[in-house]
Amino acid sequence: MLTVTILDGEAAIATSEIEPDLDENGEDSGQHSPLIEFRVIRYSLLPAFEQIRPALRAAGEATLALGRRRTSLTNSELEAVRHAMDGGKAIEDRLIIRDLFGRPIQGRITLFRETDFGAGPLHAIGIALAENYVQTSLRTQGSNES
Repeated sequence: MLTVTILDGEAAIATSEIEPDLDENGEDSGQHSPLIEFRVIRYSLLPAFEQIRPALRAAGEATLALGRRRTSLTNSELEAVRHAMDGGKAIEDRLIIRDLFGRPIQGRITLFRETDFGAGPLHAIGIALAENYVQTSLRTQGSNES
């Protein structure tokens, strides 16, 4: 398991414990190839997250609207959904991943959205890293199990 910090510029917005998201054959989906998908086990949002929360919440709500009502959205609603999703994507594209020592990690945030079904905010966080971090993560995980 790896612990990473997610930054927006120099501002740390979240910390996360992650592990490779591999199937029973040790393969990932290949969706972000050559990067490997990682699963978020635990995360904590940091105070700087508040600066980007509105845009990530709008993107999360837009994603839900598109999934639930795609065929019933009016043209203006569809345009608003696209605009919100583009705003979320622009933030995701500028986020940086660093290790516990502040060193950059080769990879990217593939998804960071917030939604609220009425019981409090939920977050979808997607992370893909270079293949060498899979081996590092598995070694760390193995030493924790000893």
